[in-house]
Amino acid sequence: FINRIYFIFNYLKIELAATTDVAETFVKATYSLEADGPLVLQCYEVVSSVNTSIESAHYPNLNAVPLAIAPNDPITKQKLVEHGLHCVQPGLTYFNKCLSGPLKTALDA
Repeated sequence: FINRIYFIFNYLKIELAATTDVAETFVKATYSLEADGPLVLQCYEVVSSVNTSIESAHYPNLNAVPLAIAPNDPITKQKLVEHGLHCVQPGLTYFNKCLSGPLKTALDA
């Protein structure tokens, strides 16, 4: 029973790390676009910044947490990272789908 709780707790830490790494970019972009003023001029730069952040796939928390959980087990570490990426992939796919679909023409204008 204790091992099961420890297992679940570690997976929750991985999911939180992945969500934090990915969501931080979206939250910052949302806050900057909620400001008053000429947002049309900022919109393209903000969306491009989010897109660049996603493409760079820089996830410091998602890389650090598995190292703390399984420091001497590279296979477990890789499985934990894959689980974290799997958790955030639907959101990233949705963002990319929106950027290549309905928002593409508006942003290209």
